[in-house]
Amino acid sequence: MLPDFLRTRTPWPLVAGVAALLLLALLLGGGTRQGLAGDFVVQLAALPLLAWGLLALVRGERRREWRWPLALLAAIFLLPLLQLLPLPPALWTRLPGREALEAGFAAAGMELPWLAWSVSPQATWHAWSFLLPGAAVFLASLQLDNRARRLITLGLLVFAVLAVAIGLAQLMGGRDSALYFHDITNRGSSVGFFANRNHHAALLYTLLPLAAAWAIGSLHDERPGRVLAVALCLVLGVVLMLGLGMAVSRAGLLLAMLAGVGILFMAWQGGGARRGVAARAVLTMGVVGVVLVVQFGLFGILQRLERDPMEDYRFEIASVVGEVARAHAPWGTGLGTFVPVYAANEPAEVMLGAYVNRAHNDWLELWLEAGVAGLALAGAFVAWWLWASIRVWRNRAGRGVAHRAPLRIGARRRPGARRIAGRGPAAAAFAARLPAAHHRAGLRVRAALRTVAACGARGTRPAPLRRSGSFSTSRRATPRSGVPGTGLAHCHASPAAR
Repeated sequence: MLPDFLRTRTPWPLVAGVAALLLLALLLGGGTRQGLAGDFVVQLAALPLLAWGLLALVRGERRREWRWPLALLAAIFLLPLLQLLPLPPALWTRLPGREALEAGFAAAGMELPWLAWSVSPQATWHAWSFLLPGAAVFLASLQLDNRARRLITLGLLVFAVLAVAIGLAQLMGGRDSALYFHDITNRGSSVGFFANRNHHAALLYTLLPLAAAWAIGSLHDERPGRVLAVALCLVLGVVLMLGLGMAVSRAGLLLAMLAGVGILFMAWQGGGARRGVAARAVLTMGVVGVVLVVQFGLFGILQRLERDPMEDYRFEIASVVGEVARAHAPWGTGLGTFVPVYAANEPAEVMLGAYVNRAHNDWLELWLEAGVAGLALAGAFVAWWLWASIRVWRNRAGRGVAHRAPLRIGARRRPGARRIAGRGPAAAAFAARLPAAHHRAGLRVRAALRTVAACGARGTRPAPLRRSGSFSTSRRATPRSGVPGTGLAHCHASPAAR
């Protein structure tokens, strides 16, 4: 039996569909290459949920409130499809960087055929298909109520703990451990269900603020068992930090530290009358987590901080990518084409024994593959994200609480379609679950962070959750205002605020 605050009015098939697709993507979609069997399974499973989400969107009455995130989603889907359209010779021969291809047909005495904008249509098609799970989760999440979102976030936290346990077993089993689920992977490192330790770390540091948000929200729950709930949430945070230490991802550790700063700010702003308790609780979580990381992961971290052969070549790789991107500007080579394009243009003096499948600079890679159009989409997304975030954080007493949570992808360092389309269904689906879109639309995992922060911004505190399972709206009770899209609690004015 679920507790009252997790009983949802959303149809259970929809809740189960979103949860199942997320779980399937995280289990099977963690590879870094295109065309894997697990990717196909996840993409196929996304189709029914995508159809459901589109049908609900067509029947919905509030599409205007969601128009900007939906327009961005449509544009991201449209770009690779445009790159796949066959062009007559009179057009594709005018595209930059096609001179060698044209000369090859001429040398073979062949008539120039119709060709796509993309230099590798198959790779671009794969990149487009990677967007399906994320879009399905996004559209389906628009139909979930707050309690359904809370339930799914708990499932994500449980999965993260399981991933940390798998990572620990991988370290104990050594490089030949049978628990590495991908042929090309960071053997000897903790990668969980992913092929890359950085992607495993991204899962953990993204969920770290969520564990803290649950702890802070539980501080305001007056029901029995509050102390146990807070303790469990803090233990979850410590486990995630330990997993980050075992993953020894430099980017993951850096972004986890930035997340820690945000958690402290969230605790202070959202703690209300108990802000001191909230701050001490998250500080305790941080200290215990750091001690465990030093105890169990310091040696691996120090090794990672030493000179890395690949690191020495990152500037050279970026230089090559920049030159090729300029040669194909402003149109780009096609989404998903980095590997063949880089391999065809890699100078002999820069050639590595390692497999180079990323530019290690997402913006540069986006420019190479999508050209000016991709950068424009990424810029539009960043502008909208900043605008939506500012709307939440600008609220002051007397103005009311912002009632819609903005999209929160910044911590995952994804500039646009390139980052999602090239990382696999797990990255796409999970990234789609993280944000909360402007107004009511959104991907709601991070939305919990805004409840306590918004309440603190206006001098209010989250109200206790009622045993009846519903939030009070009675006019005889203390005046309250909801924060839809967050799902922790409504807010009511503290005595000082009244």
